[in-house]
Amino acid sequence: MQLFQKYIFRFLSLFITMYLVGFNTDAQIVLNDSTKQMSTKYISNHPISVGYTDFDDDIRNLQLLGKISTKYSLTNRPFYTNTYLNYGKIINLIDTNLKGNHGGYHRKYFDIQLLPVNVSFKYNSHHPYGWNDGPFNFSKGLQKQYTGGIYLRILSLNIQVKPEMVDIQPKSYSTSSDWGHLSPPIKKIYLGQSFTSLNLGPFAIGVSNQNLWWGPGKYSALIMTNNAPGFIHRTFRTTRPLVTKIGSFEFNIISGGDLKYDSAQGLETWELKKNIVKNGPRVFNGVTLTYQPKFLPNLFFGFNRVFVDYTKNKYSSFLQKNIPQLLPFSKLANNDDTLSRDQLASLFTRWIFPKSNAEVYLEFGYGDASDNLRDLMLDFSHSAAFIVGFKKIQKLQDVKYIDINYEYTKISNSPSVIQRYSSGTLYTHWWNLKEGYTNDNQIIGAGSGFGNNLQTFELGYNYKFNRIAIKLQSINHNPMSIVNYNAQVLGLRKVYWNDYSLGLGLRARVYKFLIDAKVENVFSKNYLWKQNNNTFNLFGILNMTYIW
Repeated sequence: MQLFQKYIFRFLSLFITMYLVGFNTDAQIVLNDSTKQMSTKYISNHPISVGYTDFDDDIRNLQLLGKISTKYSLTNRPFYTNTYLNYGKIINLIDTNLKGNHGGYHRKYFDIQLLPVNVSFKYNSHHPYGWNDGPFNFSKGLQKQYTGGIYLRILSLNIQVKPEMVDIQPKSYSTSSDWGHLSPPIKKIYLGQSFTSLNLGPFAIGVSNQNLWWGPGKYSALIMTNNAPGFIHRTFRTTRPLVTKIGSFEFNIISGGDLKYDSAQGLETWELKKNIVKNGPRVFNGVTLTYQPKFLPNLFFGFNRVFVDYTKNKYSSFLQKNIPQLLPFSKLANNDDTLSRDQLASLFTRWIFPKSNAEVYLEFGYGDASDNLRDLMLDFSHSAAFIVGFKKIQKLQDVKYIDINYEYTKISNSPSVIQRYSSGTLYTHWWNLKEGYTNDNQIIGAGSGFGNNLQTFELGYNYKFNRIAIKLQSINHNPMSIVNYNAQVLGLRKVYWNDYSLGLGLRARVYKFLIDAKVENVFSKNYLWKQNNNTFNLFGILNMTYIW
C-alpha cells in the first residue's frame, strides 16, 4: 500500500509538471460541428443543477444526440456551462422554439441569470418510496418544495444563490424494529444549490452547498448523489475538461464537508436506530478524477474516494486531517477503526458510441476497506457493490427520438458478511461511524435503500421538452442482512421483501412552463420482511418549472 501511495504522488507530480511546461489546457468545445477555442479568462460557469428541478438529464441526451461534445465525461456533475455553451443555448438545443437569453444578461466582464422557479410535490400513499430528490425526506404523505434564485458573475467571481424550502407533513405508516421511522412535520429552508467560486483558468476554487453526482450511473451512483440535501464544503475543481497531450482530465476535490444529523428525524434501518449516539459533528473529504485517453476519445475511466469522520478526532499530520483522500487504502495503515473514521471508494468507466447514439457504463466500489492486501485477495467481494447500465437513443427526426435505459445496482452484502457481522451494509459501518454514510439522516450515495438491489428499465418518447415514458423498477430489500439475529438464521433471511413498480412519466411545455409528472404503482411483496404482508403504494412526483 505504501508503494501504491508512492505511485499516486508520482502520477500527480507528473501531471502537474506536464501542465506547467505548457501542455494544451484549453478545452476545445464542439457545438453543432464547429470547434471553438475557449479563453482562459472570464468564463461564465453557470451550473445545470443535479436533479429534476433543472435540465440535468437533458444534457446526457444532447451529448448522445451529438449536440454537445463527447469531451465531457458527465461523471462529475453538476454540468457547468461556458461562454460558448451558455444556459440559453442549452435550452435552445433542447427546444428550438425557445429562443432568447431566458432572464440572462451576458457581457465580457459581467453575467447575470435568473434561474428557473420550481414548485415540486412528492406523495406516497402507504409508506416511504422515491429517492434522488434532495431535501425531500423519507416519509409517507405529501411533501412540497420551492426553489429559485439568481446566478451572477463578475470577472472571474461566480456566485449563485438558489435556496430550497420544504414543507413536509408526514403521515403514520406500518414500521418494524428493522425498518422505518415516523417523522414530525418539517418546514425548513436549505441553502440548496448555492455556491461561490473563483475561476483560475481551467480551475475553480470556492465554497459550495450544491448537490453533487459522481459516477456514470443515471438512476444511482455508489459514492455521491442528490439523494440527501446538499452540504457546505470547500471545493477545488476543473471548470471544463482539461485537455493535455495524453488526454483530458476532470476532477473535483472537496474538503471540510459539514454533514448534519437531525435528532428530530428518525433513521431508516435497525443498525442505525440501535447504535445511534450523537458523537459530534462529522466532516466529509472526497475526490473524483476522470481521465479520457487521447487514443480512446469516447472512453472515460474514473476514480472516487471519500472519507467521513468526526471532527473531534485528532490527527498527526496535515494530510490525515485535510486531504485523507491521498492516504493508503489499508485500514490498518490509516488506523480507521481506532479513529472512528469510514471510507468508501469506487472505480468507473463510461463508453460513448456517437454513431450509434448509445453508451454503456460500469461502477465498482467498496464500502469497507480491507485490512491489507492479503485480506483483499482472500475476500475480494466483501463490502463490494457495483452499477452497470446502458442507454440508447433512436432518432426519429431532428427533435424527435426514443431513449431506452437499463441499469442494475447491486448494494447487498456478499455471503462473507456472515463472518464479518460488524461490517454492516455498504453505508452503515456502525463500529466506525454511528450515523452511517448520511446527511440529514439520508444516504449520500445510492438512495434506493441500505443494502438494497435495484433494477430499472425505462422507455421514453421525446419531442423537444415534451416527453412520455414508461418505467419498470424492482427493489430487493437488503436480502443479506445479519442484523437482529433473533429473526435470522446465520444472518440470512427466510423471507424476502421485494418491490415491483410500474410507472408513467409525462413532461410538457406550455409557453415557458414545464410540467413534469411521474406516477408509479408500487407493489410490495412481504412488506417489512413479513410473509404474505403484501401492500400497494401510490408514489408520485409533480414538478412545475418556469423558465424566464
